Amino acid sequence: MNTLLFQCGHNEILFVLAFYAMTKNLPVTLVLFAGLFYFFRSPHHDHRSDVVTAPSYGTVQRIDGNRIEIILNIFDVHIQYIPYKGTVKSITHFDGKLSPVLKDYFQKSDKNERCETVLGTSLGDIKVIQYAGLVARRIYNNLKPKQSVQQGDIMGMIKFSSRVDILLPKGVDILVKKGDKVKGAHTVLAVPKQQVFG
Repeated sequence: MNTLLFQCGHNEILFVLAFYAMTKNLPVTLVLFAGLFYFFRSPHHDHRSDVVTAPSYGTVQRIDGNRIEIILNIFDVHIQYIPYKGTVKSITHFDGKLSPVLKDYFQKSDKNERCETVLGTSLGDIKVIQYAGLVARRIYNNLKPKQSVQQGDIMGMIKFSSRVDILLPKGVDILVKKGDKVKGAHTVLAVPKQQVFG
């Protein structure tokens, strides 16, 4: 099991070190570090080339056409992954509100702070949107335009629970439904139409 703790958890590490410097409480400090390693965990997975996989861990809260909305809770892995091999066409960060992104707030969340990544693939463009929310206030994205990516590569992460949307191109069959639990880079979201899947 790998971790992104030392890549994007600098502030959290400094907080724990500061806590120890002020309190000299080693047991609590070790518990805090264990919590950080758990939160920034990155489970192992195999790369795939034939299917579109979930860009994030979480629960499918809504499917609207070819748009799948995934909600993360505080216990989910918070890393986002490349869903299908291709090339990064654009990465756009939008400043906005930090409103809740759950259920009744779906219609308002397009005004939230977010990061939109467009991938050019052999299936067509795929867009992944990372949303900041009421608790999740930091979006980390380590991709660069024109970068070649493989399914399962790490895209970035949202610190603390929030929401990730994926907009799929036409020509794919969606295999998940509302309420399904999905695992980033593991769960198959969609396959090209007429593909035999077993």
